[in-house]
Amino acid sequence: MIAPPTPPTCAVAAEHVRVLIGPERPRAARIRDAVAERCEADGWAGDVRACVVATVSLRRPQHCKAMLTLEQRLALEGALEAVATSPVPAACVEYRAVVDRLSSCPAVASQARAALREAYRKKLSDWTRTGGGDPGPLAAQCRSMINDLTRAVGASCGW
Repeated sequence: MIAPPTPPTCAVAAEHVRVLIGPERPRAARIRDAVAERCEADGWAGDVRACVVATVSLRRPQHCKAMLTLEQRLALEGALEAVATSPVPAACVEYRAVVDRLSSCPAVASQARAALREAYRKKLSDWTRTGGGDPGPLAAQCRSMINDLTRAVGASCGW
């Protein structure tokens, strides 16, 4: 009996999306990063990743998004919308959403919430003031801040 092929990784599936979009397109790399991040964070099934890689043209889609759970699909759509509407990396948009969720968490003092919002605003302001540049390091910082914040208060806030 032949073992089934190993499904592609999230990184491979996301890179395939970038190639389909056209690597020369300005947002292709950011879309790739958003797809890779959502795929990893949301644990996309192997058959979804295989579907993405099997897609040969955006004009002839395989409807892979329909294979995602509702939560996974909404997270992906939110990440792609962030790419389309903002020069800010998707991870930073997600971090802002996490900070905004703190407003309903009584375990975090209002001064701490305000300080987190201000730190986020300053980080983005510094990045855009210097011309934006490579979003990779900023995205990595935002992902790290999401992880730190979730570890620090996630349980207390019921996340």
